[in-house]
Amino acid sequence: MVPGVFEAYFIARQDTEDNLKEVAKIYRYLFKNADELKIHNNKFTLFSPILPIKLNEKLIEIDESVEHKSQVLPFEVVADLINKNESFAVIPCQCRLIGELNNEPCNYAPSDMGCFLVGKPAIAVVNIGYGRALSKEEAIEYLKKTEKAGLVHNASNESSSHWFICNCCPDHCGALMPMKKYGIKNIRPSNFIPKINPEICVKCKTCVKKCPMETIEYIEDKDEIVINYNKCIGCGICASNCPQNAIFMKKIRNVIPQKRNVMGNKT
Repeated sequence: MVPGVFEAYFIARQDTEDNLKEVAKIYRYLFKNADELKIHNNKFTLFSPILPIKLNEKLIEIDESVEHKSQVLPFEVVADLINKNESFAVIPCQCRLIGELNNEPCNYAPSDMGCFLVGKPAIAVVNIGYGRALSKEEAIEYLKKTEKAGLVHNASNESSSHWFICNCCPDHCGALMPMKKYGIKNIRPSNFIPKINPEICVKCKTCVKKCPMETIEYIEDKDEIVINYNKCIGCGICASNCPQNAIFMKKIRNVIPQKRNVMGNKT
């Protein structure tokens, strides 16, 4: 279950169709029964969400109590990856692919709407035939499309330069699904939380439908939208999809993860 092994097998798709389906059945079982099987290490957080490209400065607010309050760190916003690179590519989502091979397709997006790579890794996957190249304009539109579908931009929980983003759904993702279903801490919440401006909010409930963790609820007798911050991962999908721009992301902490994500003594 080491990250990368599962993905490489399905990205390559060099095995027989029967074997791919058999292996997909095994992985789907492991993901759906992660808690009972005890295959996750709660001391290791693989991912952390980074804010959608549609969240510009108008939708980001820095709490006065946060140090260096004028600074949004480079690894916190997906637009930074676009600005710093010229090469981009996408590869299929392996988690949604195993769902399709099990006749359990994702309700959010197909497997073709998968992971996003930048820089030299993007060039590499295109050269070996595993990825599809994108121009900078296409990369921006692609990320916007994933956000509209309700997919979470998850990057490795580290502060060094990111080179890939998993666009994750809560029904199939090997990290997001166990966290939502069992509370397994696979994902470190971002430094932001969503806040609703009641003067602008029209209670359209788009945020309720789009929240991947189902942390937003409409209380009918109070005519109020309520966010459960205990389960919120600060992904910003609610804010990027709000048709009224009534939700903004507020930076409430300045946690900087280690430079390289490690499991034990291995990067």
